[in-house]
Amino acid sequence: MFTKFSIWNHNTELCIDLKTILTSDRRAKMRKDYQGVLTHDGEEHFTFIEEAAEMKRTAVVSRNPIVYAGACINVHRRDDGSLYPTFRQPQLSTFYTFRDFCREAAEELLLIADLVEED
Repeated sequence: MFTKFSIWNHNTELCIDLKTILTSDRRAKMRKDYQGVLTHDGEEHFTFIEEAAEMKRTAVVSRNPIVYAGACINVHRRDDGSLYPTFRQPQLSTFYTFRDFCREAAEELLLIADLVEED
């Protein structure tokens, strides 16, 4: 006799670590269903990422928007209009070292400084 569950594979994973990344609750609640993706990302480790609830499109405002996106530096604008730089994550290799990144970032900062008008 076939039931609606007969096509499913039933498994119980014992002694695992489960990391949850939830948007609706701080901790997973008993008997509450969550929509998302479960990834088996290690020998005995799983990660569950909950799908974000759809946000109202009219209320979405970028906080501290990026006004300059460069290769090494991004420049953000605060609510009060002031600017601040952040470093981007470098993709280091044997051909592109941390020293190379620092030199490029310094050159980019000098370029940005010439573009900014002082009040």
